[in-house]
Amino acid sequence: KLSAQRTGTTMPRLFISHSSQDNPVALAFRHWLVANGWAESDVFIDLHDLRAGARWREELRKANTACEAVLFLASPESLDSKECQEELKLADILEKEIIPVVVRDLALNDSRLLRYRNKEIQIVDLRTQPTERISVEYKGEAHALNFSTGALASIKARLDDLGISPG
Repeated sequence: KLSAQRTGTTMPRLFISHSSQDNPVALAFRHWLVANGWAESDVFIDLHDLRAGARWREELRKANTACEAVLFLASPESLDSKECQEELKLADILEKEIIPVVVRDLALNDSRLLRYRNKEIQIVDLRTQPTERISVEYKGEAHALNFSTGALASIKARLDDLGISPG
């Protein structure tokens, strides 16, 4: 069964690009966005680990094309992911706002983040203190994640500046 946003009936304003290894983090990040006023249909997230079908890839492209900003959850796996890099390349071509958000296991000076530093794009680090705890369930397991309150405020302020405020 496909959700409304996966069938294309509602196009998202925000697209979360992430590695499938970071699905709980992506889900918690979406939960935070929804808790802060964005509608669930405003936020596209692929949690289904679907990789093969051209049809699904087309749905990802449609969501990426329709969105106003891409929130890239940066981890070693997402930076090495061909799919994530294709999503970011499309966002660049379409001149979408890309907000890189470091979620784990990366130094801010990691060479794979150089493309953002070269464009003078602020890289947000969700790991800094103080933090806000967000609990989610994914595949029957509970996950409690700590996200930097300052980083979350920075992301919300940037989205507001871009006119991508809730509602």
